[in-house]
Amino acid sequence: VTAISTDLQSWATRAPTLDYNGYALVVDSGGNSYYFGLTVDTADAVVAKHSSAGAKLWSITLHAASSIRFKKAIIDTNGDIIAVGRLGNTEFGNIALVKINATGSVVWSTEISYNRPSTVTYVEDLSSDSSNNLYLLWSRRTVSTADSDNLLIKLSSLGTEVWANSLVSPEQ
Repeated sequence: VTAISTDLQSWATRAPTLDYNGYALVVDSGGNSYYFGLTVDTADAVVAKHSSAGAKLWSITLHAASSIRFKKAIIDTNGDIIAVGRLGNTEFGNIALVKINATGSVVWSTEISYNRPSTVTYVEDLSSDSSNNLYLLWSRRTVSTADSDNLLIKLSSLGTEVWANSLVSPEQ
């Protein structure tokens, strides 16, 4: 990373080689940043934490049967990082979630599959409540019929499904 000649820059750092089509970034209350990327050579997910001063504190590699393209990350009230993305190299993958603590250890990971045949999936949003339950909004579109819907899924703080609701558009 080339230094930028401006008074606004306090630090910059170079990430490992990433596929920029699959990343998420979140910053905690202490100014530490966590980024999620995808290695080009092995298609493994990479998670790294940098301090508010830009020092790399840790990085981990997450291995899966297919690549994980994380799209959204949040921090819960315990300071754990939860990220969601799609498994696989196509738009037809299942959804992957991972919870990592502030020291870089994986607390849990899970895969969600509500796919219909030939269905494109998109991660739309992820949120948590004061009890660290998770709420995932995910959209699906069937290629052959153009039918689409959204799924709103509630997961416990342990990553287990509590309920799921299909939210069909008013036109259908």
